[in-house]
Amino acid sequence: AAQVFLQPIPFKSDRLLGIRATTTGAAAQLNAQDGLLRLRTTGNIYMTQCQAKGNALMRYLTTTPFCRAVSGIATLLLATLLSPVASAQASLTGTWNGAVLEARSNCASAQNNGDHGTYAQFDIGIANGAMSISQAGITGLQCNYVGTYSQNGAAQQASGTFLCSDGRRGTWLATQFLVTQNAMSLNFSEQLNTSETCTINAVLGGSRLSATQAPLPSIDYTGAWYKADESGWGVSIVKGTSNILGIIIYHYDPDHSPAWFIVQNGAWQNPTTYAGSLYRYAAPSFGETFNTSDVTRAQVGTATLNFSSATEATLSYTVNNVVLTKAITRLSF
Repeated sequence: AAQVFLQPIPFKSDRLLGIRATTTGAAAQLNAQDGLLRLRTTGNIYMTQCQAKGNALMRYLTTTPFCRAVSGIATLLLATLLSPVASAQASLTGTWNGAVLEARSNCASAQNNGDHGTYAQFDIGIANGAMSISQAGITGLQCNYVGTYSQNGAAQQASGTFLCSDGRRGTWLATQFLVTQNAMSLNFSEQLNTSETCTINAVLGGSRLSATQAPLPSIDYTGAWYKADESGWGVSIVKGTSNILGIIIYHYDPDHSPAWFIVQNGAWQNPTTYAGSLYRYAAPSFGETFNTSDVTRAQVGTATLNFSSATEATLSYTVNNVVLTKAITRLSF
C-alpha cells in the first residue's frame, strides 16, 4: 500500500514553509503547480506552501490544522489515483474540516498575487439542482457560495456567485469532484468583481465532520419578517414540505418604485443558515393581458439568512453589487 511522508522545508519566509512528501509503495507523484495540487505517474516528490513550524519528518500529520488539511488532500488524491476499481462517489453534502489552497493572479493590488492558503470549515448542501457552500475560516472570515449543480455520469460541476464578510464577492466554478465517505477535494476557481479583480485557481479539500445529510432546522420560520425601524419593506418566508424555503424580499428601487426579489436555488448550510441566489422578475402589470412570454428574470445577487432564534434573524444580500446586512424580526399577529 502507498504511504505518504511529509517534511516541512523553508519556503519564502520564516513562517511560510514548503511541504515535501515522499510516496512509497507506488510510483506516483503529488505535485504543486501554480499553487494547486496535481498528480503525475512518475517520480515521488511533492511540494506546496503551508504555514507550519518545526523540522521533524512526519507521517501524514504536520504541526498545524492547516497542514493537516494539506496532507489530507494529498492522501485523498493519491488514494484516488491508485484505486484499481472505480466506485460510486459518496455524497458531498455535509460538514467538512479542511483547507483552501489558492493561486491568485491578475490582482489589482500586486501584493495579493501569488500562493495563499487558509484553514476552514465547510458546510456543503446539494439539492434540487442547486449547490451551496458556507465557508467559515480560522481567521473569522465567512464566505457563502450559492449556484447551480449538474451531474453527467461521473462528471460533476457547479457554478454561481459568492459573498464574503469582508465585502469580497464574485463568481465561482467547481469541477473535478473527488469524494469518499471521509474525505473530499474540489478544483475551485473564482473571479473577484469588486475593486480587487483577482483570478483565483484553488483546491478545496478536507475531512468529513458530519453525516452525509446536512442537519435540518427544528424550527419552522414561516412568516412575515421586517426591520422594525425601517417599516415599509420586508421579507416573506414559507417552508415547503422538502424543507426548502420560499423567500420573497419586497423593497424599493433607487427611484423609490416597488421592487420584488425571489431567493432561488437555496439550501440549508446548517440548521440556522439558509442561502440561495437572488432573482428579480418583471412581467405585465395587473391591468394588462397576461402573456407568459413577457415574464423575465435576472439574477441580481445572492442572499443568506442566519436565524438566531424563532423570531430573530440577519439577512445578508447583494443587489447589483450593493451589499446589505439587516437584522430582521418575525411579525407576530
